[in-house]
Amino acid sequence: DDLLALFRAAMANAHDLLDDAQRLVDAGSHPRAHALATLALEEQSKGQMGVLAALLPEISPEHFWGDFRDHQSKLSMVHAYEVMTGSEPIESSGQWKTEAKGRSASSQAQKLRGLYVDYRKGGILLPSQIGERAARKQIKVARKVLTDVERASSDLDEVFPMLTAVVGSIFHAAWAEPDATSAALHEAMRGGSLDALQELV
Repeated sequence: DDLLALFRAAMANAHDLLDDAQRLVDAGSHPRAHALATLALEEQSKGQMGVLAALLPEISPEHFWGDFRDHQSKLSMVHAYEVMTGSEPIESSGQWKTEAKGRSASSQAQKLRGLYVDYRKGGILLPSQIGERAARKQIKVARKVLTDVERASSDLDEVFPMLTAVVGSIFHAAWAEPDATSAALHEAMRGGSLDALQELV
């Protein structure tokens, strides 16, 4: 119950962060708007982590809280979803993880760039170097992920028992055949055939 309550609270806060980000970008405060949109992505991940922990007893408390408190782990979850639903084919689970990890590192660095002055290779980096285009793009990405997650979880209480079985089966398939499961998930999440995923689970 607490994990599902955590999901709902994190999603509500993600909405609030995005609303604030929109106000800031409209007022011309682009770096801070970008940072808040990235924080909204992290909040969404926290919520999703809560649902997954409720669905999968294999996730230990230590693993859950470690990821829950790590900014890059939270961003990795969002970017893993972004890669999974993207147009580029996924050749292997390793490629999927590497791509998600790279994008999360970039998002984390950009978030900090929007808040702090930095110094690198003889040059001063200013938050003001993050412009309107980058901020509006990040807000758009965060809104899309938020919409997708809410659509998928609209009847969460009713479908929870079924989800437990399905997610558990996918988890075990991913453990046994990570590359095949990654490819099958990519196909299914992009609106393609479910046959390969059904065969695996």
